[in-house]
Amino acid sequence: MNLLVYISIFIFILGCSSENNIQENDFSELEFLELIDVHNFSNNIQVIDSLLLTTNFSENTEALLSFYKGKSLINLNKDKEALIELEKSLKIFKFNRDNKKEAEVLLAMGLANTYLDNREVATSQILEALEIAKGIEAAVLKANIYNSLARIHFLYGDYDSSIDYALQAIEIQKAELDTNGLSMTYNNLAVIYKNTGDIVNAINYNLKSLELNELLGNKGAIAKSYNNIGLNMELIGDTDLAIEKYKQAINLNKELERINTSPLRNLGALMLNLNRIEEAKVYYLEAISLEEKANKPKVQKDIYNVLLHLALITKDFENSLKYQNKRDSLYLLEVENENSEKIKLLENQYEFIVSQNDLKQAKMNNKKNLILFISAFSLLLLLVVSLVLFFRNNKLKLETEKIVLEQKVLRSQMNPHFIFNALSAIQNTLFENNPIKSASYLSKFAKLIRQNFDFIDQKTILLKDEIDALTNYMDTQNFRFKQPFEYHINLSNKVSDEIVEIPPLLLQPFVENSIEHGFKGSDRLGKIEINITKENDFICYEIIDNGAGFKTSLNKEFKTHAIDIFKKRLKLRGKKEHKTFKISSSSKGTIITFKLEV
Repeated sequence: MNLLVYISIFIFILGCSSENNIQENDFSELEFLELIDVHNFSNNIQVIDSLLLTTNFSENTEALLSFYKGKSLINLNKDKEALIELEKSLKIFKFNRDNKKEAEVLLAMGLANTYLDNREVATSQILEALEIAKGIEAAVLKANIYNSLARIHFLYGDYDSSIDYALQAIEIQKAELDTNGLSMTYNNLAVIYKNTGDIVNAINYNLKSLELNELLGNKGAIAKSYNNIGLNMELIGDTDLAIEKYKQAINLNKELERINTSPLRNLGALMLNLNRIEEAKVYYLEAISLEEKANKPKVQKDIYNVLLHLALITKDFENSLKYQNKRDSLYLLEVENENSEKIKLLENQYEFIVSQNDLKQAKMNNKKNLILFISAFSLLLLLVVSLVLFFRNNKLKLETEKIVLEQKVLRSQMNPHFIFNALSAIQNTLFENNPIKSASYLSKFAKLIRQNFDFIDQKTILLKDEIDALTNYMDTQNFRFKQPFEYHINLSNKVSDEIVEIPPLLLQPFVENSIEHGFKGSDRLGKIEINITKENDFICYEIIDNGAGFKTSLNKEFKTHAIDIFKKRLKLRGKKEHKTFKISSSSKGTIITFKLEV
């Protein structure tokens, strides 16, 4: 809660600095790091999105925010989304020749591609980052890059090179007193030693990493250490301690909302080895639920394989068929991806072959197939690009229509005719030599103007603010008419005006029509009643007046224009709320009703 308050104050200060002009705001990386919790990745993304939505930043600051959003997404195992954000920041940092930030982004992209199993791309990006780091003498960054190279060589099974890179990283991190980096490297070394069979060294580095992580309070890294210690305890036969560590890792991941199924799968496998079948099933089911969110088909296939095995052991034939179908579909997807990679490899080999003079005959034999393949691929690519452009243009058209519509509606709330009449009424009170009355009217009118400007860039506002603006509008209208009108706003106790949100100034056009057209020429006291109630998952709005009704020629333009805009506003929300709109009008008055989803 305190963090959100600080962010709100920070945004307010940036907004005030603009002095009513559109300016680019900026702040340093240190100022940004003070705003966030480096271990709460989900919250960091919310903070960054909030800053980008509410403030007009410089290009460099937007790149910085995209970079940290990308890093947070990597820690949440959302690597594809992370690459999109990192690509944005990389272009800007390259253009601005910010070498250090360029290297940091390339390193982060390398990590994301490593997790996505794009090893060649990952290695290329990390080596490019290393060259930049060496050129600018960035020691800590160089250590992080060595760590990433250690991870890639580990994935290739080159454990000696992996250990060598990790030890180079440790040497730098000790010299730079980089405790965070040192903790991560210790953990990586533990994993490498475990895979070489050196369990003693593995446990030793696990404990070193855990000690530093506990000192730093890094819960994500602590969870990783617990999981690795559990694996090593299992290898030396201490199953009780292994179970305890796996559970500690699982609980920390849940607390941090991290999609990391490694400890769940490890604990499930251990339970299976101990013949505790039902417990194993629980952990694997929880793991597959998380992996389906992470969209990692290879891991999902492995889990479904185990679930199928468990179902057959327990003679759960109904689920065994379901698990088999799931596994087979994932296997086919994996084969399809592998075939796609093989096709790319064959294409590269073919290009090499045709470049050789002694294989001209082979080039002629395959030329027809190559043309057919390229044609089909080009047509498919053209179709995909056309579809993407079509849907993107439709989306842009819809967004443009929405923006134009919202601006048209919000501009109409403060038309020149109303402003002139309101100011004339205030002027009359000055002629009457009644300063208190003049000050009161002027205050209400100024507040109304400010509210309209505040709402103009907002998609929705709190119902409380809508009611306040509407009340202020009716009070302003009341003092400029010789014959006042009464109004009542009835809010059901089932509706919380501090929680419910509504498009800004949605009710105002109907109230304006009642005042400007419905009450004119009427010899009875004008009355407006607004009822706001709740019905299931809808908030119901009812506007009742005792004016002349919609059949008069005076408000014909309103009926054909303002109502059409109102319906379009609801239609653009995509919830079919415009179908709930109803008008009942006669010489005795008008009743307007509609419903909005909660």
